[in-house]
Amino acid sequence: MVDEKSARERPPAEASAPDADHLATRTPDLGATTTLKSGALFLLTQTSGDIPAPSARTGRHGLGLYFHDTRFLNEKRLHVNGHPMTLLFESADLGDRCTRELTNPDLPVAGGGVIPNESIGLHVESSLNGELREVLVFRSFAREPHEVSLTLAYGSDFEDIFTVRGMPPGATGHHDDPQVDGGVLMLGYTGADGHRRTTEISFDPAPTKIGGSCASFHLSLAPGAVQRLEVVVRLTDTPLVDREDSLEVAPHPVTRSGPHLSELLGLPSSTVRMTTSNELFNRVMRRSFLDLAMLETGQGGDRFFAAGVPWYVALFGRDSIITALETLAFAPEVGRATLELLARYQGARSNPERDEEPGKILHELRVGERARLGEVPFTPYYGSVDSTPLFLVLLGEYLQWTGDLDCFATLRPQVEAALTWLERDGDPDGDGLFEYLPRASEGLVNQGWKDSYNAIVNADGSLAEPPIALVEVQGYAFRALRAVANIYRATGDDHRAQRLESRAQQVRDRFEESFWNAALGNYALALHGTAGAKRLAAVDASNQGQALWGGIVSHTHARQVRDSVMDPERLNAGWGVRTLSQAAAAYNPFDYQTGAVWPHDTAMVAVGLRSYGFDDDALELFTGLYEAATRFDLYRLPELFAGFDRATYGRPVRYPVACSPQAWAAGSLPYVLTTVLGLVPDAFAKKLHVVRPRVPEWLDWVEIQGLAVGASHVDLHFERSAGLTLAAVTSKAPDVQVIIEY
Repeated sequence: MVDEKSARERPPAEASAPDADHLATRTPDLGATTTLKSGALFLLTQTSGDIPAPSARTGRHGLGLYFHDTRFLNEKRLHVNGHPMTLLFESADLGDRCTRELTNPDLPVAGGGVIPNESIGLHVESSLNGELREVLVFRSFAREPHEVSLTLAYGSDFEDIFTVRGMPPGATGHHDDPQVDGGVLMLGYTGADGHRRTTEISFDPAPTKIGGSCASFHLSLAPGAVQRLEVVVRLTDTPLVDREDSLEVAPHPVTRSGPHLSELLGLPSSTVRMTTSNELFNRVMRRSFLDLAMLETGQGGDRFFAAGVPWYVALFGRDSIITALETLAFAPEVGRATLELLARYQGARSNPERDEEPGKILHELRVGERARLGEVPFTPYYGSVDSTPLFLVLLGEYLQWTGDLDCFATLRPQVEAALTWLERDGDPDGDGLFEYLPRASEGLVNQGWKDSYNAIVNADGSLAEPPIALVEVQGYAFRALRAVANIYRATGDDHRAQRLESRAQQVRDRFEESFWNAALGNYALALHGTAGAKRLAAVDASNQGQALWGGIVSHTHARQVRDSVMDPERLNAGWGVRTLSQAAAAYNPFDYQTGAVWPHDTAMVAVGLRSYGFDDDALELFTGLYEAATRFDLYRLPELFAGFDRATYGRPVRYPVACSPQAWAAGSLPYVLTTVLGLVPDAFAKKLHVVRPRVPEWLDWVEIQGLAVGASHVDLHFERSAGLTLAAVTSKAPDVQVIIEY
């Protein structure tokens, strides 16, 4: 996402790229960390719970306590007698809280002597809920009493997240010296954007001594003694002058329960529950749902899925739409909330410096100091060629599950505006292809989902040049037109539906004549350059697999696209689909979007394969993603991982700065599961089709309860027997029909 995704993958300073040099970032590798998040508040620490003080020795790091694109703590350290404790155990399964067990190393004692290692236990519980709360419980296991000194040190730079990630500093305000008021440590900053930001740290019991940015406690630990200490860190972010964009911290409790998505996401109207015969898979799915709950974010009264922690805790059009699509079967309310929020920010005018155009759906919205000062363009920024057609796809899919025509009636002006954008600004050179031509001086070079500067390449490894028409975007537009046509038909407007379907067929015909490349044996990744002189980027990539998802690929050529995607010598890494064929000149397994594997990309390719009847291939990709998840900590699929072949190491190779958790990665396995089970809703007709259901060989059965189709609910049981998957309706409302098609 010069959004930061692209910025992170910027070329060296001497390389030519139209996005501004001052947006270039060098994202620090987080290494082994613990991540907690609740609402818009998130915390990244070392696994011990510490955040080291920035220094020439430790270098720049991205650890800290963040809120609204600002780092409110960049230091948090615990020392006993001047030494850090030793971590023994750490668990952060629930996302908003963490439990740790630590013990002491050999500790020198004033006047001589040593407290032997493992004499003192420290149990720490950290939680986020509108504030950071840490409860520290010390327990002595020694046979003699000990007097120890506990020091808690804090620091705050109030840096904007873009600065944390390496962008040269911009305008800055005033940093207060640390202050103490009534035993509360106060860290404050008056920003250049007119916002007052504070970090207030309180202690119970009160410190023995507090000053500077440290609080010290004298602990008398008799044998078996237990001493408890609570620390609360509260943040504020308020304008000095009353303004409409005021953002304030508010507690946002997160439900802590089992793998019931409605409870985890705080959606009481959802009723879906799911379990399977495979306990490990159940744990992986539970992690997916917990991560989705963790990424639910509040900002200015709105709720949405943030794209990922730590770098993308913000509203992204493409990410929020795809995540909502992935989870429609489990939480359709997320779909409507996403549509309504993005509709409110829909482009209303032509503003080249934000790549804004009437009817266009935003790419990204930021709320930190640098955004408020206009030092980054994301306020919001609209440099996405695919958010708009995906918005229409989401509406169509949401209505297929819910039949909620009231939503369409409410959003109809925005739908028409989006359709107009597709036909006008979505084709800037008027050649009949949907493409992007960046206008913002500080915007994205590439504006599809692969938006790093080097993502779209030719066969010889050279970079494509705007305007660029991406293969998968043609599919998105095709699917969008057909989805909206279906909506109009459901409202009784057959004439409008027929016109949209006719337009979709024109798009498909233009796509076929423009993108198919016989020499490659596949569609081109992209067409680029000016009208009349366009070049084919004739290289195999996952984008062509996503064209299957769009439904635009002709059945004549679907097999060849499938062969490219599933070929281990090209795109199939065993864990998922590489973003670029390893046979390509630009292939790099470590690179963000020219060789790495993205779970959401693989999931969309799997869904596309399934839609063309390649069921075994969809199951193979499903299995690869699932088995990859089991190799990552907490069974959590990250944003991406390296594109090495599975046989090389036997486990996925991490990408150093991948977001984890990340929203559309978390939604990937639930999405593919509902697809291979064959769930095809038609709420307008009050029907649920179960088409060619398949259960992978590592599952014996799957049970789904409370699946909503319109206002009705269905319970289903799938069981694998003698090489077949049998589907049965175990319960349903009388007004919904379930049609099982083998």
